[in-house]
Amino acid sequence: TTVKRYYSFCFAPARSVSTAIRRGKVATGVAVRIQDQGDAMELYLIRHGIAAERGTYANDDERPLTEEGRKRMRQVAKRLRHLGLTLDPILSSPLTRAQQTADVLLDAGFGPTLAIVDFLAPGGSIEDWLNWLANQRQSSGSNITLVGHEPDLSSWAEQLVCGSTRG
Repeated sequence: TTVKRYYSFCFAPARSVSTAIRRGKVATGVAVRIQDQGDAMELYLIRHGIAAERGTYANDDERPLTEEGRKRMRQVAKRLRHLGLTLDPILSSPLTRAQQTADVLLDAGFGPTLAIVDFLAPGGSIEDWLNWLANQRQSSGSNITLVGHEPDLSSWAEQLVCGSTRG
């Protein structure tokens, strides 16, 4: 199995990208190409869109996307569509903001498959995803999209590309 970082994307004004990422004010993602015995898979790791501020909901799991978050995710979806990408299946964290992000992708014509999976919730296990992948590989599409949270998605990308995390 060979894994390499394919490309990454970040949609924010260029002068403010690093600040926007640190503040969670931008949609970010990484695409990873995985080659295994001749079969290739592209994996898209997408952080949920801009959500309501922490502390504004009694249960943080229920924080939704803001209107700005929905608008920016529609822009992300439009740009991904412009790149000619297909995203199927789409797997999402069970948290509201991640599911809403996945819904934006579905509304933009990606999918049609959406699965809500616990291993994409904050603190989820990459090993659980790898087990899912091993069991689903034959029936899944070749362009799998994971919609989740930071810092987990960055850690997963680092593990896939580098073999381990430094942090």
